[in-house]
Amino acid sequence: MKKILSISFITLFFLSCGIKKEKAKFYYPKKSSFVDNSNLSRVYLDSIKNYEELIRILNEISCSNQTPVLKFNNKKSEFRLVVFKDCSESNNSPLYWNRNVINIQNDSIIIDNNFKVHFKNLTTVLKKHLINPNNENNFSANNKKSVIFYYQDGMFEMEKVKEQLLKIITEFNKINKKVENELNLKIKMSDKPYQSIKTPPLPKN
Repeated sequence: MKKILSISFITLFFLSCGIKKEKAKFYYPKKSSFVDNSNLSRVYLDSIKNYEELIRILNEISCSNQTPVLKFNNKKSEFRLVVFKDCSESNNSPLYWNRNVINIQNDSIIIDNNFKVHFKNLTTVLKKHLINPNNENNFSANNKKSVIFYYQDGMFEMEKVKEQLLKIITEFNKINKKVENELNLKIKMSDKPYQSIKTPPLPKN
Protein backbone atom coordinates (compact mmCIF):
# COMPACT_ATOMS: atom_id res chain seq x y z
CA MET A 1 0.00 0.00 0.00
CA LYS A 2 2.83 2.35 0.90
CA LYS A 3 4.55 1.61 -2.41
CA ILE A 4 1.35 2.40 -4.31
CA LEU A 5 0.95 5.70 -2.47
CA SER A 6 4.59 6.60 -3.09
CA ILE A 7 4.31 5.86 -6.79
CA SER A 8 1.09 7.88 -7.02
CA PHE A 9 2.67 10.83 -5.25
CA ILE A 10 5.75 10.77 -7.51
CA THR A 11 3.54 10.51 -10.61
CA LEU A 12 1.44 13.50 -9.52
CA PHE A 13 4.58 15.47 -8.70
CA PHE A 14 6.05 15.05 -12.18
CA LEU A 15 2.71 15.71 -13.83
CA SER A 16 2.33 18.99 -11.92
CA CYS A 17 5.87 19.98 -12.87
CA GLY A 18 5.02 19.44 -16.51
CA ILE A 19 2.01 21.76 -16.38
CA LYS A 20 2.98 25.33 -17.17
CA LYS A 21 0.93 28.09 -15.63
CA GLU A 22 -0.54 30.39 -18.24
CA LYS A 23 0.90 33.87 -18.01
CA ALA A 24 -1.37 36.74 -17.04
CA LYS A 25 -2.16 39.02 -19.99
CA PHE A 26 -2.35 42.81 -19.79
CA TYR A 27 -3.67 45.19 -22.44
CA TYR A 28 -3.05 48.93 -22.82
CA PRO A 29 -4.52 51.57 -23.08
CA LYS A 30 -7.46 49.25 -22.18
CA LYS A 31 -8.54 45.73 -23.05
CA SER A 32 -11.46 47.19 -25.01
CA SER A 33 -8.88 48.62 -27.45
CA PHE A 34 -8.31 45.06 -28.70
CA VAL A 35 -11.93 44.07 -29.38
CA ASP A 36 -11.56 44.90 -33.06
CA ASN A 37 -7.98 43.94 -33.82
CA SER A 38 -8.24 44.05 -37.62
CA ASN A 39 -6.23 47.29 -37.71
CA LEU A 40 -3.63 46.26 -35.15
CA SER A 41 -0.13 45.20 -36.15
CA ARG A 42 1.99 43.36 -33.57
CA VAL A 43 5.62 44.18 -32.95
CA TYR A 44 7.63 41.65 -30.93
CA LEU A 45 10.24 43.56 -28.95
CA ASP A 46 12.44 40.51 -28.43
CA SER A 47 13.08 40.40 -32.18
CA ILE A 48 14.37 44.00 -32.31
CA LYS A 49 17.91 45.16 -31.55
CA ASN A 50 17.61 48.85 -30.74
CA TYR A 51 15.40 51.93 -30.67
CA GLU A 52 16.30 53.00 -34.21
CA GLU A 53 15.01 49.70 -35.60
CA LEU A 54 11.86 49.95 -33.49
CA ILE A 55 11.08 53.44 -34.78
CA ARG A 56 11.59 52.32 -38.38
CA ILE A 57 9.11 49.45 -37.94
CA LEU A 58 6.57 51.64 -36.14
CA ASN A 59 6.80 54.24 -38.88
CA GLU A 60 6.14 51.61 -41.58
CA ILE A 61 3.07 50.42 -39.68
CA SER A 62 1.72 53.93 -39.09
CA CYS A 63 2.25 54.92 -42.72
CA SER A 64 0.23 51.82 -43.69
CA ASN A 65 -2.72 53.23 -41.72
CA GLN A 66 -2.38 50.56 -39.06
CA THR A 67 -1.89 50.81 -35.32
CA PRO A 68 1.24 49.26 -33.81
CA VAL A 69 1.04 47.03 -30.75
CA LEU A 70 4.18 46.26 -28.78
CA LYS A 71 4.21 42.71 -27.48
CA PHE A 72 6.65 41.69 -24.75
CA ASN A 73 6.72 39.78 -21.49
CA ASN A 74 8.47 39.04 -18.23
CA LYS A 75 8.54 35.81 -16.23
CA LYS A 76 4.93 36.09 -15.04
CA SER A 77 3.02 38.20 -17.55
CA GLU A 78 2.47 39.08 -21.18
CA PHE A 79 1.93 42.68 -22.26
CA ARG A 80 0.25 44.16 -25.32
CA LEU A 81 0.73 47.89 -25.55
CA VAL A 82 -0.85 50.04 -28.25
CA VAL A 83 1.55 52.88 -29.04
CA PHE A 84 1.29 55.90 -31.30
CA LYS A 85 3.80 57.02 -33.89
CA ASP A 86 3.34 59.84 -36.41
CA CYS A 87 3.85 58.72 -39.99
CA SER A 88 6.91 60.46 -41.44
CA GLU A 89 5.03 60.96 -44.72
CA SER A 90 2.21 62.89 -43.10
CA ASN A 91 2.10 66.56 -42.20
CA ASN A 92 -0.87 66.16 -39.87
CA SER A 93 0.59 65.81 -36.41
CA PRO A 94 -1.79 66.37 -33.48
CA LEU A 95 -1.10 69.18 -31.04
CA TYR A 96 -0.81 68.64 -27.30
CA TRP A 97 -0.95 71.04 -24.38
CA ASN A 98 2.28 70.99 -22.39
CA ARG A 99 0.51 70.03 -19.17
CA ASN A 100 -0.97 66.93 -20.84
CA VAL A 101 2.45 65.54 -21.74
CA ILE A 102 5.44 64.14 -19.90
CA ASN A 103 8.55 63.31 -21.90
CA ILE A 104 10.72 60.31 -21.08
CA GLN A 105 14.15 60.57 -22.64
CA ASN A 106 17.35 58.74 -21.67
CA ASP A 107 17.05 58.41 -17.89
CA SER A 108 15.07 61.62 -17.41
CA ILE A 109 11.45 62.76 -17.24
CA ILE A 110 10.71 66.25 -18.57
CA ILE A 111 7.60 67.94 -17.21
CA ASP A 112 5.63 70.78 -18.80
CA ASN A 113 8.69 72.28 -20.48
CA ASN A 114 9.81 73.56 -17.08
CA PHE A 115 11.92 71.03 -15.25
CA LYS A 116 13.59 67.64 -15.46
CA VAL A 117 13.71 64.80 -12.93
CA HIS A 118 15.41 61.41 -12.93
CA PHE A 119 13.53 58.34 -14.18
CA LYS A 120 13.73 56.88 -10.67
CA ASN A 121 11.07 59.46 -9.70
CA LEU A 122 8.58 57.85 -12.10
CA THR A 123 6.18 56.75 -9.35
CA THR A 124 5.56 60.28 -8.11
CA VAL A 125 5.47 61.87 -11.56
CA LEU A 126 3.17 59.25 -13.07
CA LYS A 127 0.64 59.60 -10.27
CA LYS A 128 0.46 63.35 -10.86
CA HIS A 129 0.33 62.86 -14.61
CA LEU A 130 -2.51 60.32 -14.51
CA ILE A 131 -4.76 61.55 -11.70
CA ASN A 132 -3.29 64.89 -10.58
CA PRO A 133 -4.82 64.68 -7.07
CA ASN A 134 -3.80 68.22 -6.13
CA ASN A 135 -4.77 69.75 -9.49
CA GLU A 136 -1.26 71.04 -10.19
CA ASN A 137 -0.91 73.28 -13.25
CA ASN A 138 2.09 71.32 -14.56
CA PHE A 139 0.07 68.13 -14.96
CA SER A 140 -2.98 67.06 -16.93
CA ALA A 141 -6.43 67.75 -15.55
CA ASN A 142 -7.95 64.95 -17.63
CA ASN A 143 -6.51 61.44 -17.95
CA LYS A 144 -8.14 61.01 -21.36
CA LYS A 145 -5.79 63.71 -22.62
CA SER A 146 -2.63 62.67 -20.78
CA VAL A 147 0.15 61.24 -22.97
CA ILE A 148 3.68 59.99 -22.42
CA PHE A 149 6.17 60.91 -25.14
CA TYR A 150 8.99 58.39 -25.26
CA TYR A 151 12.34 58.85 -27.02
CA GLN A 152 15.77 57.24 -26.91
CA ASP A 153 18.97 57.44 -28.90
CA GLY A 154 18.95 55.18 -31.97
CA MET A 155 21.50 52.73 -30.55
CA PHE A 156 19.66 52.43 -27.22
CA GLU A 157 19.31 48.66 -26.67
CA MET A 158 15.84 47.14 -26.84
CA GLU A 159 16.35 45.31 -23.55
CA LYS A 160 16.72 48.68 -21.82
CA VAL A 161 13.61 49.98 -23.59
CA LYS A 162 11.74 46.95 -22.29
CA GLU A 163 12.98 47.62 -18.76
CA GLN A 164 11.66 51.18 -18.86
CA LEU A 165 8.33 50.15 -20.40
CA LEU A 166 7.89 47.45 -17.76
CA LYS A 167 8.59 50.02 -15.05
CA ILE A 168 6.01 52.40 -16.56
CA ILE A 169 3.43 49.60 -16.78
CA THR A 170 4.11 48.36 -13.25
CA GLU A 171 3.62 51.82 -11.76
CA PHE A 172 0.58 52.45 -13.94
CA ASN A 173 -1.04 49.21 -12.73
CA LYS A 174 -0.55 50.22 -9.10
CA ILE A 175 -2.15 53.61 -9.65
CA ASN A 176 -4.93 52.25 -11.85
CA LYS A 177 -5.89 49.63 -9.27
CA LYS A 178 -6.52 52.35 -6.68
CA VAL A 179 -9.00 54.11 -8.96
CA GLU A 180 -10.86 50.94 -10.01
CA ASN A 181 -9.14 50.55 -13.38
CA GLU A 182 -10.54 53.73 -14.89
CA LEU A 183 -7.27 55.05 -16.34
CA ASN A 184 -5.77 54.90 -19.82
CA LEU A 185 -2.08 54.46 -20.56
CA LYS A 186 -1.14 56.28 -23.76
CA ILE A 187 2.42 56.30 -25.04
CA LYS A 188 3.68 58.05 -28.16
CA MET A 189 7.01 56.85 -29.54
CA SER A 190 9.06 59.71 -30.95
CA ASP A 191 11.86 59.75 -33.52
CA LYS A 192 13.09 63.15 -32.38
CA PRO A 193 14.47 64.23 -29.02
CA TYR A 194 12.61 66.65 -26.82
CA GLN A 195 13.28 70.31 -27.52
CA SER A 196 12.41 72.90 -24.94
CA ILE A 197 10.20 75.77 -26.01
CA LYS A 198 11.75 79.06 -24.97
CA THR A 199 9.30 81.68 -23.83
CA PRO A 200 10.03 85.02 -25.49
CA PRO A 201 10.88 87.83 -23.10
CA LEU A 202 8.18 90.30 -22.20
CA PRO A 203 8.37 93.56 -24.12
CA LYS A 204 9.94 96.44 -22.29
CA ASN A 205 7.75 99.40 -21.45
